[in-house]
Amino acid sequence: MTADRLEAKEIQDRILAERCQAQVAQQRALLAATARKAEDEKLEAENAAIAAARVSLAAEQRAAAAALLRTAASEEAARVAQARSETSEEAARVERVRAEIEYRALAEVEARMAVEMKLIEADNARIASEIRAKEAAETEFKLAEQSLSSAREKEDAAIRAANMTRLRADTEAQAARAEQAKLQAEGRATALARQRRAST
Repeated sequence: MTADRLEAKEIQDRILAERCQAQVAQQRALLAATARKAEDEKLEAENAAIAAARVSLAAEQRAAAAALLRTAASEEAARVAQARSETSEEAARVERVRAEIEYRALAEVEARMAVEMKLIEADNARIASEIRAKEAAETEFKLAEQSLSSAREKEDAAIRAANMTRLRADTEAQAARAEQAKLQAEGRATALARQRRAST
């Protein structure tokens, strides 16, 4: 096997290796894109859940405000009743008991609101972490695309080198054939000259 053929074989082997690398890079890019899409869908679902939690929290806040208003009204009614007559003291006591119950209910609402706020903060922290993970996935995707582009450029360069090697080998073969034809022509001319000298 000549040096040119060895070189051509090495170039073909390199081309095959570059193609394998390009296929691996392309598969990694597809996997990164799929992972990024899944992260986007998960993030959208969590955002929707957080929005629903915020709506529920706003409704509970409005209910708590209404409870405060009712409590204030009940206390005012109790004071008015007590001022009107000592005999209405029991009614005032009942009102106070009801006010205390409403206060306890309000405290429970506020405690639940505090818990939900902590959950929302935890969700926000998780979303921030997922955004960072998404950005990392996008960076990996871009790197995979760059690797794929580089592999394709290397493959194109290897193909051009193989074409140049093949062209050089063809040119050298043509030159060898021309030299051989020239030598044959010179040999025939020499033989013809000898024949002529021999016939004279």
